[in-house]
Amino acid sequence: MSSLTFQFSSYWLLVCALSGLLYAFVLYYRERHFTESGKNPKWWIYALAFVRAGVVFFIAALLLSPLLKLVNHEIEKPIILLAQDNSASIRMHFKQQDSVAYTNNLNKLRDALSKNYDVKTYLVGSKVREGSQPDYRDGSTNFSDFFEQVQNLYSNQNLGAIILSSDGVYNEGSNPVYSAGEKMAPVYTIALGDTTVKRDLLISKMYFNSVAYLGNNFSVRADVQAQNCKGEVIKLQVFRVEENINRLLQEQSFNAQSDYFVKSAEFIFAADRPGIIHYRFVLNQLSDEVTFGNNSTDVFVEVLEVKERVLLLANAPHPDIAALKQAIESNKNYECDIVYAQGNNVDVKDYSLIILHQLPSAVQTAQGIIAAAIAQKKSMLFIVGAQTSISLFNSSQDALKINGGNNSLGEATATPENDFTLFNLSINAMQALQVFPPLKIPFGDYRPAPSTVVLAFQKIGNIETKYPLISFYQSLDSKIGIISGEGIWRWRNYDFLQHKTDDVFNEIITRTVQYLSVKPDKKQFRVSPENRSRSGNERMFGESETVVFNAELYNDTYEPVNLPDVKLVVRDEKGKEFNYVMNRNGTGYTLIAGSFSSGNYSYNASVIFNNKSFTEKGEFMVNPLQLENSQTRADHHLLNLLSSKSGGKLFYPNQIDELIKLIQIQESIKPVIYTTQKTESLINLKWIFFLLAGLLCVEWFVRKYNGGY
Repeated sequence: MSSLTFQFSSYWLLVCALSGLLYAFVLYYRERHFTESGKNPKWWIYALAFVRAGVVFFIAALLLSPLLKLVNHEIEKPIILLAQDNSASIRMHFKQQDSVAYTNNLNKLRDALSKNYDVKTYLVGSKVREGSQPDYRDGSTNFSDFFEQVQNLYSNQNLGAIILSSDGVYNEGSNPVYSAGEKMAPVYTIALGDTTVKRDLLISKMYFNSVAYLGNNFSVRADVQAQNCKGEVIKLQVFRVEENINRLLQEQSFNAQSDYFVKSAEFIFAADRPGIIHYRFVLNQLSDEVTFGNNSTDVFVEVLEVKERVLLLANAPHPDIAALKQAIESNKNYECDIVYAQGNNVDVKDYSLIILHQLPSAVQTAQGIIAAAIAQKKSMLFIVGAQTSISLFNSSQDALKINGGNNSLGEATATPENDFTLFNLSINAMQALQVFPPLKIPFGDYRPAPSTVVLAFQKIGNIETKYPLISFYQSLDSKIGIISGEGIWRWRNYDFLQHKTDDVFNEIITRTVQYLSVKPDKKQFRVSPENRSRSGNERMFGESETVVFNAELYNDTYEPVNLPDVKLVVRDEKGKEFNYVMNRNGTGYTLIAGSFSSGNYSYNASVIFNNKSFTEKGEFMVNPLQLENSQTRADHHLLNLLSSKSGGKLFYPNQIDELIKLIQIQESIKPVIYTTQKTESLINLKWIFFLLAGLLCVEWFVRKYNGGY
């Protein structure tokens, strides 16, 4: 739709028209080149005159600056999301004919809605992805992740409805009833599965520490659940799996005393060798069980030869101390001892890292302990606060000097350094540093050493400074870390308040402690697996988690290089090999190897540099993901709550026709018309220029052809 307006009175168009007619009249009235004397002009002469009059009229009219107003109407169909639960629990309840019939009904639903709606299909399981062909093989179900993606992708679009087909069983993420209630569209659910209690014997949960220490005993507890198995004898056996051979270690037997029977069985094992030990817990199989997939589970325990010890040496009691200890010991490879400084009351020789909280102070200088740590080449982490003696602090280390503060305090929040590379922090952790509460810092002029690396700078009020808040310094034999403020306990409380966990705070502290406590490795080539979704044991993965390898190669002067190709071979327990070439990343190498099935794996990396061959070996383990086998009963009550709270309704697979009709009559699921208006000067339209030029060319050609000029 368009309209034309003028910036001057439209009466001027009459003047333009008269100008065109007058011009044509003067040009052609006395024209005698195209006619014989005494004869009337030919018809095409009148046509040429009309063309000339029209061209002059349009040129004159364009001088009036006419405006063309264009109005465009765009219709956006309502979006309907069709989400299918792709977890293994769905397949458990489907017979072949039921699966085919359901798939046909689902295709019918999608085709019927596609006529009037923009239908987008998703598969929901351990991860969310677009697709319409489920295979029901995901090992877990996370509905809250799906609704979070809906919020991010469709919050500003015409989202009409969400249709979720599921059995209502979820085992990852938060309760979908609460996450879906925040969305802007009703959720219609299609209830799958069976709500009746089937006969089943299963291992519902395992309790164990994934890390043990050589020479110690450790326990593993299994919760056994029996449904509709009253009077049956239950036998639980534990095998040690070595080179794909099961060796029976222990077993326990008990009777199911009721239709719903739960029993905990505890086993004690000896950590008799370092490395990863694979245990398999197996229940006997009863007749008519709904599935045997949950009758066994695997447990992997890594036995370490040594446990890192951290000394937390404090000037006085402080909330920071408890926060630090809890964060450090969230990593099972570390234990933290708290000692309050009194002279030289502690021997540092058994510790990998010394944390000095507000030390040295005027009362407790701790100079003897600090001197012993330096002499024994121990790494230290200084936490500076109100009680710290700044002069003694400056003389105790070379990483950072604070001058002219007059012992006064201020507050500063953190501004992370994006180019920090000493160790990896997740995106969540880097973002959290920016919003954590401020620390109390000493006022002064902060002068870091040239080789000091800063993780976060101080932000005082709204002013970002280049004063370090968290920094690190490495000498030839030890490392120094400095947190230039006290009050990190507030970081832990804030993290828990925002996320109901303190995982982000723990990550920041444990990564810092890991970096400082590990002595510099002078090997020229090293490779290690990394689990980016967890801190602590980096060599343990779940079946749905991605295995990432990092590698570093150094020349003879210990400078990082990544010119040659690094080849990496991963081998499973059966000897099957997976061959990779690592990617160059910065000054090192990285490889995202993907996910693996459960079991023990070894890896062998090799590289040739300066005519020398370097190799690095190691191992990692993958735990089986069996969440979908732990609950075999559908939860239609949850689906009903999900629908009713969001304004939708629950349907069963044989009611899909009713679902289609209900959506089609919903007044709230309607197209949205977007109107855009554009105003443009007519003189800017190129096609008008070419039209007028073309008409003049035609006129000129006809005149020339007939002997005119």
